[in-house]
Parts: sequence; structure tokens; C-alpha cells
Amino acid sequence: MAKKNTKKCNHEALIAGLPEDASIDRIEQHPHSIELFVSWNEPGIGERFCPSCGSSRCVKKDSGIFQTVRHLPLGIRGTLITFHKPRYRCKECGRTFYLKPKWLVKDISITFPLLLDVYKRLVSSSASIKTIATDTHTSTAIVRNIIDHFEMPHTTVLPETIGIDEFKGGTGIYDPMLKRFVTEKYHCVITDADEGFVVDVLFKPTYAYLADFFKGIPLYERQQVRFFCTDMRSGFSKVARRFFPNAKICIDPFHVTQLITKAVGTVRIDEWRRLNNAAAAVSVEASDAKENGNHDLYASLTAQVKSLSGDAALIKASQRILTTSPYNGNRYWNLDETRRDRRLDEIFAISPSLKAAYDALMDFYDVTGCNSFAAKHSALTKWLGTYTQCDLSPIRQAAYSIRYHRKGIENAWRCRKSNSPTEGLNKKIKDVKRLAFGAHDFERFRKRVMLACGADSVEISPYTIFGEKRSANESSSQEEKTDD
Repeated sequence: MAKKNTKKCNHEALIAGLPEDASIDRIEQHPHSIELFVSWNEPGIGERFCPSCGSSRCVKKDSGIFQTVRHLPLGIRGTLITFHKPRYRCKECGRTFYLKPKWLVKDISITFPLLLDVYKRLVSSSASIKTIATDTHTSTAIVRNIIDHFEMPHTTVLPETIGIDEFKGGTGIYDPMLKRFVTEKYHCVITDADEGFVVDVLFKPTYAYLADFFKGIPLYERQQVRFFCTDMRSGFSKVARRFFPNAKICIDPFHVTQLITKAVGTVRIDEWRRLNNAAAAVSVEASDAKENGNHDLYASLTAQVKSLSGDAALIKASQRILTTSPYNGNRYWNLDETRRDRRLDEIFAISPSLKAAYDALMDFYDVTGCNSFAAKHSALTKWLGTYTQCDLSPIRQAAYSIRYHRKGIENAWRCRKSNSPTEGLNKKIKDVKRLAFGAHDFERFRKRVMLACGADSVEISPYTIFGEKRSANESSSQEEKTDD
């Protein structure tokens, strides 16, 4: 009968997620938890070692104590494990200590299976600490202790393709002299733009801070970097030229198009303000005419105010139709071409400046829509020759910026590299911050981001397990060699 009970208890222990050396002696049901009273195989003579001097000459001092720790939840209730800890004394150094089972996490009153469960939730989602604590029937303090338990020094190993971008963080580092957190509005993220995971998170995106960081990385590691994907921020390009001698700077095409789109938006806002100001001035004249009793002039000016206000409203609502690519308008937004062309004609009749800005953006869409790199290169040369001489200041400044970063833009086209994985990870980082309802400590926020968006989060993804992304990168490298 004794053997039968032992086997039953071991079977229950395995179901509960306990290791093989533990067996359940008794189970108690509580309103919000289940308590398991567990016995474990305590080390025998010669297997007990002093944690201070390492000696095996340890003798039992007293009967010890019972300890209760948290374990994996069973169903919708949390699980508590109560076990006995014997107390021993070392004959060599005289220190007394408690023996603990190997499945107990040091300094945290939880078991290793629960630690792994919390770790998997931290890695596989951007859920808040409170949500993870609720799902695992622990506390927010325990989840924070688990995050602090991981040591994550700054990286000294860099990927072949680096993606870099800034994001709005607002966290800080505690200053003991000021007795408060010194916050920084923007932080910097460094990613592996091929595999799509965060390599490191830095406190500042400034050139001086990045220079100090990359100085600490060995030169042979920096020489292995082949591509440096970034936006049009000058500090990032300057860092790439100084610290990555073998890397090609690739300016993300999205940011180039965004630059021209913002220029079109600037022209649109200027036209909208001009019409509003004209309507306000005519409205003042209409008020004066009404006071003077000139009813005919008042009616004429009122009609003119109504016309100007209608034109201003049309210009104000035209951002989407002015900036949508003709390749995407019908595909994604179901825009009727006839209706779209009629509305554009109305807008251009009101503002010829918007016509010039719109043509510049559409011509650039034609440049990016070319099939081969040679065609893009030729079309971009023609585009720059036209719009660096444009009368509209926003379009002309955008053209000058594109001409300055032309080599990086063409590298992105030729090598087929972009910063889109970094932009996607920025969204996930913002989700981590938003779901946390703000963060104060930068180091803890950095660890949370590294857990949710780092290499481990990619390893558990089926997309990476099947190797699809890796094979896609290999084929891209082959095409790049063919173009060269």
C-alpha cells in the first residue's frame, strides 16, 4: 500500500509541475488558492555543502522550519507549496544555514517552473507587469524582481544589418545627489534589421552618446557590419561614417516619401491659412458695409466670404487625396478615379501652388515605382533637376535634402534594405510603455523592452523556427551580388 500511495503522489506531483524528487503529501483547498504540502529528497551525508566555505562537514543543528512559496497556478487558482527546510551547522566555519531544494529560485519565493512561466509571458507579449502578475497569480513585486533578476549588459556583438531609430521614452536614471529621476524625452533603439529584434536600447539618441557607446565595441565587430539602416537624421549618418567603415548607409525609403508628403502638407496649410485670412478680411469689410447701410455691397461681400470659407474647407480636407499614391488609392481606399480627378481639379483651380506640390509628390511616386535600380537612378536624377529649382520653398528644401542623402537612398534601393523592422519594433516598444501606464526607471524599462522585443522573442516565433525569414535574407543577398 505504501508503494501505491508513493506512485500516486509522484503522479500528482508531475501533473502539478513539480520535479521528480518532490512528492505531494497533502492537499488543502483555500478560497483563492490550492496549498500543496510537499516532501523532497534532502541531501544525505557528504552531499551537504556549506554555502560559505564549501565544506561537506555539516551536521543537523535543529528540526528546521517550514516555508511556503508560490508555484504554477492550477486552473483559475494560484498554487502554494509548503515544504520543510532543515537547518545545518558547518563544523569548519561554524556557520548555520538552511538547505533548500534545487527547484527553488534564490532570493525570490517562487519555484523555477513559475519563473519560466513568467519569463515566457514577458518574452511572448507586451503585456503590463500587473497583467502578468494577475495571470500567474503572483504579485507585481515578484514580476519586477524577476525582471531585475536578469542581467542584461549592453551588447558588444553587432548584427550584419543594423537598424537605428529614436522613440519617445520619457524614462530616467535615478540621481542620488538630486534624489530624483533625471529623465530623457527620447531614447534610441538598435535592432537587427534582418531578423527583426532589438539588439540594445540606449538612454539618448544624440551623436555624443552614441559615439561613446560604439567606442566600447571592438573594431572587428564594427567591421562586420555591412548595412546601416537609418532615417534622415544627420547624427545617425555621422555615427555610421565614423564607426562603421565597411557599412553602406541605407536611408529608409519611407522617410524620404514622408519628407515630400510633409512638404505638400506645409503648402496645403499655407494655402488654407491664406484663404482663412482672406475670408476674415472680407468679413470685416462686410460688417462695415452693413453698418453703413450699403446692402448691395454687404450681400456681395457675404457671398464672397461664403465662397472663401468653402474653398478653405475644401483645402483643409484635402490632405488624404493629395498625398495618396495612385498605386494605392484604388487598392486600399476604394477611391473612384473620376470622382477623385474632379475633386483634384476643384482644388487646383483654387490653389495652383498645390498643383505644383502634388505633381512633385506624384513624380516621386513614379521614381519609386520603377522596376530596376538603373531606372530609379535615372528618374531620381531627372526629379532632382526639376524640383531643386522649384518656386515652392517646402518642395525645394525637400529636394535639397534628398540630394544630400542621395547615396544612402540609392543604397537602400540597390541593396533592398529598409528600416521598416525597426519602425515595427518601435510600435511594440510604445505598446509596452502604454500598457505599463508610464515608466520611471530606464534600466527596468530597457530590460522589459529587451525581453519583449529581443532575440528570445524571435526564437519562440514559428516564423523564425521554419527559417522563412533567413532564406529570404539569403536570396536578397544573392540578388545584391547579381546587381553588383
